[in-house]
Amino acid sequence: MNASSSELLQPYCDTIEKVLLGSDYFVMHIQLLLLGVELILICILFRYYGKHRIAIHGNLRLLFVNILALYFIHSLAWFVYFMRYRILLYTYSNSCNLLSPVWMVPVFMGPYQVYSVAYPAFHFAVTFERIRATFLVHKYEKMGPQLIIKIICAIWLGSLAYLVGIVCLALADPAISGHPQGVVYLTSDYNATAIFLVMIFTMILVIVTALFDWCIYLLNKRLRKSTRLGNNPIEYNLSLNYQINENTLSMLLIFPLDLLFALVYPVYNIAVLILRAYKPLLSPADFVSYYHMANTLLFLHSLITVVVYIRFIKFVSKLRRQNIVKNSPNDEAKMHFKQLQEQWN
Repeated sequence: MNASSSELLQPYCDTIEKVLLGSDYFVMHIQLLLLGVELILICILFRYYGKHRIAIHGNLRLLFVNILALYFIHSLAWFVYFMRYRILLYTYSNSCNLLSPVWMVPVFMGPYQVYSVAYPAFHFAVTFERIRATFLVHKYEKMGPQLIIKIICAIWLGSLAYLVGIVCLALADPAISGHPQGVVYLTSDYNATAIFLVMIFTMILVIVTALFDWCIYLLNKRLRKSTRLGNNPIEYNLSLNYQINENTLSMLLIFPLDLLFALVYPVYNIAVLILRAYKPLLSPADFVSYYHMANTLLFLHSLITVVVYIRFIKFVSKLRRQNIVKNSPNDEAKMHFKQLQEQWN
């Protein structure tokens, strides 16, 4: 790096050093802890599910696997991003050693852009599956995964296309592509409008998803009650009752998580919009520090979600073991025919 280049880059070097050494950046240690715990728990979740498989529809299983994969990629990118700076803080000799090459910008920030689109879309896809399972309850169990595989592919391709568009617009901005980055971000004047519109769309999608979840949960409770109180034993259908019970049980997991995200995501977006509105009045160091504080909401939400997944699998596995011990096949048959007799009478 020659003297003239070093002089031009010095303001960026000073900014990133101020950000990393600032008192407000203590939040990075909290975020590293949250992300590290989340990555470990995701690995534990996959291992635990491998040992204690629960009976859920294959379509729902595919969606949850993709959601967890999205969590893992998003959290890993942020974890490496923060860990890199922690290592640099112990090894750098000049503030310009803290700069990041331009190619690192999409590598570190890209997963977040994919997450911001794919996560709300995947949760809406889960709700869409529960709608199908509720209104097509008589034949849903026999349906294959063709439609949901197409939806999953569309979500990933759409999210990646959005990322490519955002990256191309960002790199067209000389402020990002013209030199190594001090503060790493993909937002620029060139793509701010696109990011804003997608943010509004996903926020509406998240709220609509939570409302649909609530309606589906109430509808499945009503269906479950009607099957219990049915008076015609000829209409009794074990497959139908199994599907209704699966719908009700799965909504006990899905609805609270979607409701939580419907509360967290708008708060996060509003905080980000306020920050961007006041960006001209803030120093780059303060802007980045506050932005990372807002990101803590997303990290905390994803950690809570993974913990809930683990506890849900444990709960269902324990419930199944209790039912196996409590009811032998012979006992279950007696209970079934007793229920039919009561309905007949």
